[in-house]
Amino acid sequence: MDNISPPTGWSVCRVSAANTEKLVKQLGHIREKPEQALPTYDTTQSHRLTLYYQDTDDLKKQLDDNISKYEQKNQRTPKTNPTCFLFTGQGSQWPGMCSKLCEYFPEIAQHIQTSIEYLFDIHNLDLRFLLSPQDSDPIHNTRYTQPALVLFELAIADFYQKLGLKPSYVLGHSVGEIAASAVAGLYTQNQVLDIIAHRAKLMASLPSGGSMLACKGPIGTIISILHQESYVSLEDVQIAGLNSPDQTILSGEKQQLEQCQSKLKMAGIKSIVLKVSHAFHSNLMLPIIPEFFDRMRTLQPSWPSNMPKLILNIDGSLASPNTMPEDYWCQHILRPVAFETCIQHAYDLGVRYFVEVGPQPILTGLAKKCLSTKDDCQYYAGIHKKNTLTHFLHTQGMLESTDF
Repeated sequence: MDNISPPTGWSVCRVSAANTEKLVKQLGHIREKPEQALPTYDTTQSHRLTLYYQDTDDLKKQLDDNISKYEQKNQRTPKTNPTCFLFTGQGSQWPGMCSKLCEYFPEIAQHIQTSIEYLFDIHNLDLRFLLSPQDSDPIHNTRYTQPALVLFELAIADFYQKLGLKPSYVLGHSVGEIAASAVAGLYTQNQVLDIIAHRAKLMASLPSGGSMLACKGPIGTIISILHQESYVSLEDVQIAGLNSPDQTILSGEKQQLEQCQSKLKMAGIKSIVLKVSHAFHSNLMLPIIPEFFDRMRTLQPSWPSNMPKLILNIDGSLASPNTMPEDYWCQHILRPVAFETCIQHAYDLGVRYFVEVGPQPILTGLAKKCLSTKDDCQYYAGIHKKNTLTHFLHTQGMLESTDF
């Protein structure tokens, strides 16, 4: 566009600036005195505009139209409350989640392709099936699931930020926190891919037989029912997640969880077995901890001051050298996800916009339940299909169209 000549008999007006505010200012100056020499046009500036016009009246009309457009964009952008990105965890994956998205967004496709190549070259991990899923798509195999989710979410988060949607805070659920740590600047993208590749390999090496159970009820009620007459102990079945006021996740041996489900059903508590390969966030993960700790202790996080702040799964605190000891990521594997606490802390920090960074709208639904008494929050689901987020981005002028 920069090098195209105007049509015969027409004139050209090229304007450039570092941001929309300065661009509007330039357009206003030209509008006031169109007879003066036009400002210098710099192709290195991020905001550039080329107008072809027939006469002064035509130029003024186009200038007015563009000034109005850019001013409306600035007015629509929410500036009063911070945004929190929510990075979805394991269980949200589905076959084709990457390939369909890549059809519509070349920037995302390139990001995903780069991650796939890195994991293949460095870790001999082949995720090329993500670009063209087949019937044998192994997306639900933990060895592939965790790296696939992380690279997917890194690509989405990068895309959002390039569009201008900047988070003040980031929060991930279980494996999602590893992706979130890169957006917070604790690790580079390649370091995060290294972490998740090693973590997934170790977890996939564990014996099968573990399971997880999502229970519709608060933690106190669940524990009270299961502990009647010493029915079950926390050594056999552990609390894996406190997702919302009425959702508690249990983890442990499959046979023990089947007994728990039966006991809960008798007490009128609904539950559902999660589609996972192992009992995450339980003592059944202990065998991999020494090797994982040896790998992680060599990787020291950075603490940039100009990046989004990471809200930690374990207790909802902000990530810092004091809240992330040397064995943090090992504890992250073993201890429950305190998602409800995390969401409440985000709200207390002023967050009113929650944006899901994942293949399915899971965390936004949980966040709504956690903040059910608050009516000043807005929740935006993922970008993989038409939904509220694509509409939000479109109204902010960040997407040209929602037709995908």
